[in-house]
Amino acid sequence: MNFPHPSSRKLLLAALAAGLVLTSWPTGLHAQVPLSPDEGAAVVLNAGRRAYNEKQFPVAAERFREFLKVAPNHKDAPAGRYGLGLALLEAGDVKGALEAFTQAAGAEFPERPLALYFMGAAHRLAGTQTLAQIAAKPNEEAALRAAAAVSFGEAAKFFQQAAEMFTARWKKPEGEPPPVLPIEGEWLVRARCDQAEMLLRTGKAKEAGDLAWTVLNDPAWTKSRNRPLAAYHFGHANFLQKEYVLAGRELSQLAPFAQEFGVHARYLLARAHHLSGELAEAGGQYKAVLAGYDERKKTAQPALQNPAALVPEQKAALEALVQQPPPEHVARTEFYSAVLAFDEGKQTDAAAMFAVFAQKYPKSALLAEAQFRIGACNVQLKKWPEANAALDPLKEHPQLADQALTWLARAKIGAADPAKPAEFDPAAVAALDLLRRAAAKVQPLAATDPDAKIRRAGILMELADTAVLAKLFPEAVTNYDLVINEKLDRAEEAMQRQVTARHLAAQHPEAEAAAVRFEQTYPASTLLPVVLFRAAESAYLRAVKTADPNGQKAALAEAVARYKRIVRKYPDFPHINMARHGLATSLYRLGNHAEAALTFATIPDPDRSGDLADAPYLLADCLMRGFPAETDDAIQAARFIQQAEQAAKLLDVFTGAQPQSPQAADALLKLGYCQQRVGLLLAAPADRTKALTAARDAYDKAMKLTDKEPVRSVAVFELAKCQALLGDAATSAALFAQFQNAPLNATPNAPLALLRLSVLQRAQGKTAEAVNIMTACRQQHEGRLAADPARAPWVPMIQYEHALALKESGKLPEARAQFEALAKAFVGKPEGLNAEWRLSQCKREETAALIATARAAAANPGANPEQFATALKALETQTDALRDSADGYLVQAEQLRPMANGSDAHLRMLYEAAWSFRLISEMETEPAKLIAQRPPVVAAPAPAGTPAKAPVAAPAPAPAARPPAEKRAIEAYKKLIAIAPASPVATQARSELAEIFTARGDADTATELLTESLQHTPAGEIPGRIRLGLAAANIARKAPAQALANVQPLLAAPDSPDGIEARTIVGEALIQQQNWPKAIEQLLPFRDDGKLHNIAGVSDRAVLRLAFAYSQSAQWAPARQTLETLLQRYPQSPWIDEARYTIGWVWQNQKNYDAAVAAFSEVTKRTTAEIAAKAQLQIGLCRLEQKRWEEAAAALVAVTVTYAYPELVAAARCEAARAHLELLKPAEAKKQWQQVLNESPKSPWADVARKGLEGLK
Repeated sequence: MNFPHPSSRKLLLAALAAGLVLTSWPTGLHAQVPLSPDEGAAVVLNAGRRAYNEKQFPVAAERFREFLKVAPNHKDAPAGRYGLGLALLEAGDVKGALEAFTQAAGAEFPERPLALYFMGAAHRLAGTQTLAQIAAKPNEEAALRAAAAVSFGEAAKFFQQAAEMFTARWKKPEGEPPPVLPIEGEWLVRARCDQAEMLLRTGKAKEAGDLAWTVLNDPAWTKSRNRPLAAYHFGHANFLQKEYVLAGRELSQLAPFAQEFGVHARYLLARAHHLSGELAEAGGQYKAVLAGYDERKKTAQPALQNPAALVPEQKAALEALVQQPPPEHVARTEFYSAVLAFDEGKQTDAAAMFAVFAQKYPKSALLAEAQFRIGACNVQLKKWPEANAALDPLKEHPQLADQALTWLARAKIGAADPAKPAEFDPAAVAALDLLRRAAAKVQPLAATDPDAKIRRAGILMELADTAVLAKLFPEAVTNYDLVINEKLDRAEEAMQRQVTARHLAAQHPEAEAAAVRFEQTYPASTLLPVVLFRAAESAYLRAVKTADPNGQKAALAEAVARYKRIVRKYPDFPHINMARHGLATSLYRLGNHAEAALTFATIPDPDRSGDLADAPYLLADCLMRGFPAETDDAIQAARFIQQAEQAAKLLDVFTGAQPQSPQAADALLKLGYCQQRVGLLLAAPADRTKALTAARDAYDKAMKLTDKEPVRSVAVFELAKCQALLGDAATSAALFAQFQNAPLNATPNAPLALLRLSVLQRAQGKTAEAVNIMTACRQQHEGRLAADPARAPWVPMIQYEHALALKESGKLPEARAQFEALAKAFVGKPEGLNAEWRLSQCKREETAALIATARAAAANPGANPEQFATALKALETQTDALRDSADGYLVQAEQLRPMANGSDAHLRMLYEAAWSFRLISEMETEPAKLIAQRPPVVAAPAPAGTPAKAPVAAPAPAPAARPPAEKRAIEAYKKLIAIAPASPVATQARSELAEIFTARGDADTATELLTESLQHTPAGEIPGRIRLGLAAANIARKAPAQALANVQPLLAAPDSPDGIEARTIVGEALIQQQNWPKAIEQLLPFRDDGKLHNIAGVSDRAVLRLAFAYSQSAQWAPARQTLETLLQRYPQSPWIDEARYTIGWVWQNQKNYDAAVAAFSEVTKRTTAEIAAKAQLQIGLCRLEQKRWEEAAAALVAVTVTYAYPELVAAARCEAARAHLELLKPAEAKKQWQQVLNESPKSPWADVARKGLEGLK
């Protein structure tokens, strides 16, 4: 690097003016006085001085030589030799000048300090001239630089001697420095500055800086015109010592850099900023350097146009500025401006700037480096061909080969796609080879070059890092070891990465040992958290690989301890969330799911991506593992719903963000499970449907996401369950049916799926299909299940379901055999106990079927007396058998009490007993009813004139006492409720018991029972049967508004069984409110919608009440049409007689009395029940309206002698009396009225009778 310095001629001229250098003499000679030899010599000496002052340096040199020749021993001979040296120096004869100065400096004379100074200047000029030859002799550069260094060393020595002599001859003033420093002081300061320059040129930056500081630190030199030069050298020296802050501070004081050395000083300041990382400041100074150089070059042009005004030195300097290439520091400014752009990440700009530099300075020493940096820019820009073209020629460059090879390796790696092993692996191998060569190239340089030593550390680190990428972990470890063992400046980092390399190589114990060594070597290292993290990771992975449970547990515990240390001690660790994730995962594997969940929750939502993407999934899993198996009360249910909804939200986020994750399908299954369980707990139908729909959608997505097992089979299975819960039985059955065929028939869930399919088929009345499904299921799966300990408990489940299907399909003997086998195989176990009560149920249903057969035979109008008697006997026998069974159920329930009190089997035995007694209670009155319904035996017509016998009246019905069996049914229900008041069976028992009380007109007791059920029902969950029971009770007590409120929630699911029945309640309530149009609207679908035609116990009555509503609104034709539909559609309906009666009543209101009589007569032929008495009464009333008095009287009297319903008999007698009066038979009329007073004195008809009797008086 050139070291520009100000000219010393200014100081020399100042010295001449002060008489310190060359003395002036008179221009004329006194010819008349003869000169002595000394005087003649003096004349020659003065002539030389005058020629020097006039810048006639060759003439001056001749005069000085002449002087020394004629008077070699003259007292001024040293001054002559000094003058000769100056003249030769100005003429460029450095060798002659040095010879002259050497002789002069050896003598004692006034200018001796200056002679020493200029002797140093001559040596400096010799050095610079030697360096100038390098351009022409590049092959001799080393020798020329060495020769120049010798010259600069000599120069420094003489500058030092001059300074010392100036110091000795000039006394430094004390106190305040003078306003203007005397010339002697300036020479002293200048000598020291030039000595500092020579020290800089010989690489002695510290000595140069210390010397310059003696000037800057001494107050005596404050006013020196050379003080900026000292500051410049001080800044330069600190720059070379890499003290950039100190250099920058001193150099910045030279602003505005107008000095001769100002441009170079600004260049040094720019470099100081750049190397300190102050890029913006560096950029500004670089631009200023170039601008300053251009400005000086611009001002040089007009100055050269007036050469006479310039001293030769000035002229030469300006000509060099204009004509020669820019000095080195200007060229370097352009180079480092490009480096700055590179450092700022502006690789495109940098590449262009380096290219311009290379073209502009083709002989620059930085040309190769510019080419190298072009290659580096293109690597950064991913322009791989251009990068290779620029770097490849430098692979053998003496100084740049290691760097070029390093960047070529980066280009190899960068051009390959890591996702394509076939492409990436060869590239990594090639990159490793290049880096190995780079390491070999830099090794000899590192011995003497500190920068090369730093590069070697970087190359070895990059070589090791690339080996890690290539999964060549042993080589990576070896290279990290080299950095550590050679004590390179990245040894600490190498030891940290060595831990990572061993960790990635699955050398977990070695990685943990290396981590211990690192902490011992660098206990306060900022890299310690990274090392501790790798040690924790290694402990965790060691646990994962360990087969021994105890070893695994110990390793996980160690991992937890290490992760906790990181999380607690290093909260600002860049990978703190990875540490939290590792800690939570370790806790998860240890089974500490609660603490794991708390730890997962500390990972912020925005950071749950990449390697942490599964955090929501694992957190949700932890929450789910904390779900209670059962939710026994409202508090538990609410807590569960909150926890499940939180888990579902996490899973929804995970599946949305990671749809292709390996855990995505399982996450969808878990999401479905959460929503499904929440849906089962929600009471509001809308909320329940929303949750179950979300569950269904999650399972559907899982099913579509993958065909892999077990995900697909579980997804199909759970999706089918959700569809069933949503009421879509058809879709649910279709999904379960997939388990009948490959591939799902071979999955573990197949038996359970077929079992559920059977349940669905039974619920839809497809019992034969259910039997076939379970038969096939047992044939295909039962053997394998029995051999699988984990699934062996499923065997009794599928056998039980098979038996249920047989039972409901009417194959009671086969079902009974199945239940008997289960009861024997699992004595005292839940499976056996449940089979026992189902066995009892089969027996009851078999008996009930026989009772129904006998009952139908007895009710057959065409049965002869013998057949009727046989049927009654069979009815009695089966009723007794049913009674024995009911007693047996009670005995079995008592036997179960000690070992299974309150169990489902225990409660079911009591329930079966109650049901049996209810059926028995119906049978207790059935024989009498059947006898009463038998058509009377018609006697042969009596001869004419024979008085007709009065018909024998049917026996009056017994008082409304509770039948004994019904009492026992009530007792069984109550006992069941007392044992397990909160059980589902107890809830069902209360509902059925309430039906009994409602039917008996005791609505208050029914309501009390149903309200008690509500106390054992979770908040917000009122079973449909309870709502229906409460509504029925309110209907019975004529409270339609309350009934409507009871069933309103059930109407949200109008197609459900409870929703359908609720619709009939609404219709009945509207009838009670006499809102006929709305009642018709509610009930009409039961007549017209095919889906509602066959609801047992509901559809026929709904159609009957629809007809009633039509009739009450005087819509006679629709009413009659509806009733005819009922007769045709439901010929076995218990409401047939009611329907025929209502048809008659409709005809009667339309005054079609004959049609009405015909309809009423059909009723009287079928039964002797109360409805028949009403029909007979209406026949009489029709005949009265027709004024057919005889027929009217006969029909009305028939009521009084055939039926025993007091109110109806009283009404018939009063109407008969009216007919008798019309027939002019007052005695008969009186007799009828009197009978009313005798039989029903408190009846409203008694008042009618009294008025009639009074009218006869």
